[in-house]
Amino acid sequence: MTQLKSKASYIPLQATLTLREDQWQSQTPTYWLAGSNNVPGYTSVPNQTVYKFSPNLGLLLQATKELDFRAAAYQGFHAPGLNNTIRSYASSTSVSLSNPNLTPENMTGYEVGTDYRWNAGFVQVTGFRSMLSNAVYNPQITTAAALANGCPSTVCTGQTVTLYGNNQNLQSQGLEVQAHHDLNPHWAIDGTYTLTNTILTSIGAGVDPKLNPVGSQVGGVPQNMGYAALTYSPYEKTSISANVRYIGNSWMDTPHTLPVPSYAVIGLRANYQVTPQASVFASVVNLFNRTYITYNAATSQASYTLGQPQSITVGARIIF
Repeated sequence: MTQLKSKASYIPLQATLTLREDQWQSQTPTYWLAGSNNVPGYTSVPNQTVYKFSPNLGLLLQATKELDFRAAAYQGFHAPGLNNTIRSYASSTSVSLSNPNLTPENMTGYEVGTDYRWNAGFVQVTGFRSMLSNAVYNPQITTAAALANGCPSTVCTGQTVTLYGNNQNLQSQGLEVQAHHDLNPHWAIDGTYTLTNTILTSIGAGVDPKLNPVGSQVGGVPQNMGYAALTYSPYEKTSISANVRYIGNSWMDTPHTLPVPSYAVIGLRANYQVTPQASVFASVVNLFNRTYITYNAATSQASYTLGQPQSITVGARIIF
């Protein structure tokens, strides 16, 4: 990896270029799926070697003492995990097949933003867009396809079977806003807001378009999220803050059959800075112990998950 920085003398522009080259290797000398009576069925898997070039260019223009403009373009990748490539498992009704032939996912993206500062605070606004290709996903497949991929008939016949593959392309774009303002020496406010639109742009062979509709908000990704906090500092090195976290309506699945209602929870936090290196704190999450369903990605009602109940934490932090 190499990083280069340059700052022009005739205009207040700073550029940062990062160049990274990775080599990803996958070697599965023995891959098998257990059949009846635990007699394994072996599959020959070719070795893989993939080279990935990941550049990142960032630009920062200091228009005035208070105002900055920034932009960035980047490319990266994400290698499939071992759970995706070699861990097949089954229950009494379903089988999840791994795929040792998976290849890395590829991501390209860009963002633009601006920062405005004043004596008592700042505002940051960022717009982003990224595209993901060869995304790893495990769609439901037919029994014939399961047998063709090495699953024994005694295991996969009559079962719901899924198989991991590089079979989705996605696009995510949105807006992020963050702000802070000191009302006076004792009071301050903070706020953030995120708008995210993540959709499937195409699907591969074997992926059911009814369960994976193109252009629909992907399950498990709320479009609207927000946070606000009010902080009071009665004495030097002491702060008490109340905050509210908001998550908008979302869906657990991409076909939008499993809705997740919006919710907001309130928290408290107190902090005392004993020394520059040591502090003590106490926090409460979900102050009023609200019962709510938290967002996640799933395909059945059995996967609905309750949110975090009221939780109290007391601790200390030491930096050395």
